[in-house]
Amino acid sequence: MTTDSDPVSAQVPSRGDTHDGRRGLFGLVLLTSIAIAVFAPLQYLGGDLAELGAGGNRVAANYAQRSALIQAVLYIHIVTAGVALVVGGAQFSHRLRTRFPLAHRYSGRLYAVAALLGGASGLVVACTSAAGLTGLIGFGALAVGWMWSTASGWASARSGRIADHRAWMIRSFALAYAAVTLRVWLLVTIPLLGGFDTAGDNFARAYAPVPFLCWIPNLIVAETLIARRNLPGLRPSGG
Repeated sequence: MTTDSDPVSAQVPSRGDTHDGRRGLFGLVLLTSIAIAVFAPLQYLGGDLAELGAGGNRVAANYAQRSALIQAVLYIHIVTAGVALVVGGAQFSHRLRTRFPLAHRYSGRLYAVAALLGGASGLVVACTSAAGLTGLIGFGALAVGWMWSTASGWASARSGRIADHRAWMIRSFALAYAAVTLRVWLLVTIPLLGGFDTAGDNFARAYAPVPFLCWIPNLIVAETLIARRNLPGLRPSGG
């Protein structure tokens, strides 16, 4: 027999506490997604790349030297990835899925289109990344993975495989959220590897691991969530 003061029962979190924790995490993810989705387009669309580069934005400085075509693709990537970030975050709202299924369906289509465009344009701009070969491989893999997971999620929804759809869209949004975690990791790598000095080689050292750090941990978290929810995991084709 246990009492209210039983330390064992006191350590067991209630269902309400777990629910509140999930709501808090969802709110944090959604708010940070909106913040980056608004900040990035305003930053780049509100000023010339050369001016931004002169002001200390090393990524803008890199693309200021590229062709007009690459710059146009960069802007497409910024806008479509921002749309995907906001819409994708809202898709995980239980209220949206249950009370407004039609809105969930159409906003899901908007997310898929934005994610596919964002991934395709991201693959192009990865070829001229400020991180060089590391950026090409890291951001290129991110772009391919984002498009693949989004297309797989879309296809599974159309064929009625809802559990597969949910798993794939968790992976897809985890990769979309790299836009947020990229900036978080820069707050870590710049003081550790660049010594707060973002000029020249210092920025290159700080930026070098980011093309992988911004999405690999996200994908690990996604697979953990998928496993906890008993959703289908990754499996070899034909297996």
